[in-house]
Amino acid sequence: MNITIGPSLFDSFASFPQAQYVVDIPFAKNNLSNSLLFAKQAYKSVGASNIYAFEIGNEVNNYPNNSRPGGWSMTDYSAQWTNWSGNISKALGLSEDSKIYQAIALSSETGATGFPGGKHSSWKV
Repeated sequence: MNITIGPSLFDSFASFPQAQYVVDIPFAKNNLSNSLLFAKQAYKSVGASNIYAFEIGNEVNNYPNNSRPGGWSMTDYSAQWTNWSGNISKALGLSEDSKIYQAIALSSETGATGFPGGKHSSWKV
């Protein structure tokens, strides 16, 4: 839950100079400033030519209520994602229509059971 990532993480990408990466930008903690720093360092260290895509957040349908208000919906996510992607693009000097973002990845597991399925959720599409 609480991971500190330092420069050595980004240095490790140099081990595979021809690889293409999907960089997952932190979103769960709801800290845009931190995510901007992360995106800028990844862009610098991994290199623009080695970044296949940025994914803002991961499995957002499993975020705990303490990181988002109760009833947080796909509409709320979309509005926040649009704000964050715009800020990230601006910080990296990318055009707003840059095709560097990967679509959301949702978990098929439910928090209650840990298994796919479970109760109906507005996040299930």
